[in-house]
Amino acid sequence: VVGSSGSLLDGALGREIDGHDIVLRFNNAPTVGYDAFVGSRSDVRILNSHATAAILQRCAVITKQGLCEPTPNVSQCCPRVHLVLNSGRDPIVDCFRRACGKPTAPNVLPLLGKHTLVDVFTKRLEPLSIMSGIYGLVSALLLCSREVNLYGFSTGTASRVRSPSSRGPMGQYHYY
Repeated sequence: VVGSSGSLLDGALGREIDGHDIVLRFNNAPTVGYDAFVGSRSDVRILNSHATAAILQRCAVITKQGLCEPTPNVSQCCPRVHLVLNSGRDPIVDCFRRACGKPTAPNVLPLLGKHTLVDVFTKRLEPLSIMSGIYGLVSALLLCSREVNLYGFSTGTASRVRSPSSRGPMGQYHYY
């Protein structure tokens, strides 16, 4: 399970990450140009509403009647990996499924939204909202029988990072 933390830039773990049976990533986090640090494989991606909407801006248009119409270049802009959506916005989910030809892309919110593990994380992280990474972690814990390895779920070493939202030489929130 590969998060997007800037701490991934602290080590060249790309080969180690790619050596796993399944690599799960989040949203539109890039691998190209970062592959030495984050690997290049993406077997599954969990996309939140913002990532899904960003893809739709390139892959579909909403007509005056409110219908979702795929663009001619839809085959080049939709992800080619297995997808799980993390969106509470049904119109975005429906349009993405139609435009990208992924009618079976599950939406993790109805599947895991009330799971005990998600509830534990929700209570522990309040007042923050649950991010896609938590749903990915819970999914992996439920589906993987031997072990789950996490990468990029921290903000770096405590001595380097001021806060999770810091940028620049003291640390960065995302690696990209």
